[in-house]
Amino acid sequence: MSMKIRSAVYQRGMNLIEVLITILVLSVGLMGMAAIQLTGLKSNQSAYFRSQASMLAYDMADRMRANATLAYVSTGNDFDTDGSVPSLPSCVQAATGCTAVDQVDADLAEWSSRVKTGNNSSSLLPGARGVISVDANNIFTITITWAETDWQDTKIRAVIDKDFAVNFAL
Repeated sequence: MSMKIRSAVYQRGMNLIEVLITILVLSVGLMGMAAIQLTGLKSNQSAYFRSQASMLAYDMADRMRANATLAYVSTGNDFDTDGSVPSLPSCVQAATGCTAVDQVDADLAEWSSRVKTGNNSSSLLPGARGVISVDANNIFTITITWAETDWQDTKIRAVIDKDFAVNFAL
């Protein structure tokens, strides 16, 4: 009888140590899962911004292809959404539609508003800027630049400039 009591005394506290070790292992696993989830969310946001930039660049490329004869004339100088942006011509609301010359201004004004504010005044890309340039060989480059928040190795939040460019000829 004294043997059973004696072994029970030595066993006291072992369950508590096992529970503490289990909690430690479980908490390390949960922190690892949280880190993976955070990395996935950050990558998902970056991919979303990149797809928005791609959509905006190809939207303007399609607009320029649709009015190719005047795209050469209108983009003789680089166009920048941070610079002087044409206002939306009144022909957009008219039943007769726009002339080819007015359509260039309409395309630039609509595209600039999408780059800067997006639809319904919600930004598609944070701090976005669009640039259209043409080189001597009539190769057009549409570049969309935006600011993306990223984590550095020092765990300090920093704003990184990202960009997406499309090159094409009319």
